[in-house]
Amino acid sequence: MPYNDFSGYDQIGWGGRWQRGVGKDVAHPVLSSGTFVASWTWHHCFGSTHSSMFPPRVSAYLLHMGRSFRPNLPGGTFHLTSRLQGREALFTPALRTRFVAAMRAQVAHSDVALLAYVIMPNHFHLVLQQGDAPLFRFMQPLLRRVALMVQRRHRREGHVFERRYRDNPCGDADHLRNAIVYTHLNPVRARLCDEAGAYPWSSHGLWAGGRAAADGGRHPVNLERAASLVDLAPDPDYGQLRRAYIALERYHAANPPEVAKLFGRLDLDTIARAVVNGRPPGLDPGLLRSRWGGPPYVDVRHEIIRRAAAAGYRNTQTAAYLGLSPSTVAGVLASDRRRAAVAVS
Repeated sequence: MPYNDFSGYDQIGWGGRWQRGVGKDVAHPVLSSGTFVASWTWHHCFGSTHSSMFPPRVSAYLLHMGRSFRPNLPGGTFHLTSRLQGREALFTPALRTRFVAAMRAQVAHSDVALLAYVIMPNHFHLVLQQGDAPLFRFMQPLLRRVALMVQRRHRREGHVFERRYRDNPCGDADHLRNAIVYTHLNPVRARLCDEAGAYPWSSHGLWAGGRAAADGGRHPVNLERAASLVDLAPDPDYGQLRRAYIALERYHAANPPEVAKLFGRLDLDTIARAVVNGRPPGLDPGLLRSRWGGPPYVDVRHEIIRRAAAAGYRNTQTAAYLGLSPSTVAGVLASDRRRAAVAVS
């Protein structure tokens, strides 16, 4: 046997995906959280049959990469934000306009529903509803394209964004409404304009009256989906939605919300309430935080576990709140990661 015959040795490529080894191909993908889950056996290593040359048989090997899990909540709403390296104002007016076009193209190729956005000189905010695919399927191509635009425009190399984008789940319709208005009022707070309508690189114009996007095209925002998510029935011209939005925008302009309430961690009672409000009525709150109640209660508990994990709660905290064991909570999240792995593959 040749010296370099690594039969059964599975290689990991630089692109973050499992690649074909010399001996066989593996189906286990790399999870979006940065955790590798693998299962393999090494044999005929380096062409030697000496027992000391055999590495140990490995199964279900888990390698932690040190990054926190990204929330994966299909149908959930998020307030996302990312800032440029060193807070430099690298988004020129021309780049901000191209950013809008890039968002429009990316939304068209994903199942994300964009609800609001603003592109500032050194950061951006997006409010969106996740589809069936994980959020990174939308954000990675978008940020990669924007980073290349910035590098080419300013003739520079290296990091463009200072860290991973922040993803804050919106716990309920009220949180979502506040996040949308907060996003649109960013230019006013930064003193780039006197009123939100004077800043072209946001979706405020669409929410307030139907004005086109900065590049003259349509906004990549789904107003119909937004109306249903903020508990307002869509009418033919979105008049009710716009009147309610303008009233809330004026209120927040005079009474700015606390940033901590928008970006801080939701308490578990708020998370549970948001999940229960999205289900058919009739659930007994007394049974929710227990092991009883049957399939409807199990589904609600699992959704609370997912949202609590996305909000940063430890398994022991969620387990204590729901009256479950930490291993049960960990099992729900592990099952979700396995399903996400299959979806990625």
